[in-house]
Amino acid sequence: MGFYRWWQEWLEYVNQNQANTLNDGSTSEHCTGGSSALKRPSSIDNSDLIYEATSGDSSAGIDLHDTLVEGTDYILLPQEVWNQLYEW
Repeated sequence: MGFYRWWQEWLEYVNQNQANTLNDGSTSEHCTGGSSALKRPSSIDNSDLIYEATSGDSSAGIDLHDTLVEGTDYILLPQEVWNQLYEW
């Protein structure tokens, strides 16, 4: 799963309790408790976003697929944020 989809799952996961809490701090009556709680997202896997150059040029390395769209297929983050999310 690419990072953008992982990011959406992570946002849903960390915000799931806020969606069931009213402004005054009370819990809404339609909340079903932990039975519908979202599971923590798995580790980040960007393998579907990149390809490894197969040419003899060692500087080619890894590159994004040409058809990817920022904000749809991936998002850009500061390195420090990426490191924290990747280690999470």
